[in-house]
Amino acid sequence: MGLFLSSAAMTASNGNSGLPMILGESYENLGDSVTYSLATSSGSFSMPVNGRIQYNGNMIGVPCIVSAKFSLRRDEGVLLGAALYKNALQIAETIILDPIAPTILNYPITMEKDDYIELWGNVLYGESLILVQCQLSVFSFSLI
Repeated sequence: MGLFLSSAAMTASNGNSGLPMILGESYENLGDSVTYSLATSSGSFSMPVNGRIQYNGNMIGVPCIVSAKFSLRRDEGVLLGAALYKNALQIAETIILDPIAPTILNYPITMEKDDYIELWGNVLYGESLILVQCQLSVFSFSLI
C-alpha cells in the first residue's frame, strides 16, 4: 500500500494594472473574462479548457482539497461574491460575500474521472471591479 499525491494550480495574472471586469448579479465563470495558465500540474490533473482544472485519473471517489484566491481592486460599495463550481454546478458551501481578499481555502470534494472545478463570481452592487490576480488549485491524495 502506498500514498498517491497529485496536484494542479492555475493562475491568471493581469500585471499591476489589473483587468476591468463586468460581472452581473448572476454568477459567471471567471474563465470567460481572464486567461489562466496552468502554473503547476502533476499526476492526474489538466486544464483542457481555460479556467477549468479536470481530473483525468482512473481512481473512483478521489478525495481532494480545493483552494481559490483573488487579488482585486474595487470602488467602495462594490459587493463581490465568489463560489467554486464542480461540473458546472455551484458548491453552495463555498459561497463567500465581500471579503477584502476573497479566499476559499481547503474545501474538501471528491472527484471522479473527467470531473472538473471552476471559479465563478458575481457583483451584487456597484460596477468598478479590477481583477489583478486569481488562482485556483487542487490537491488530491489516495492510498494505492
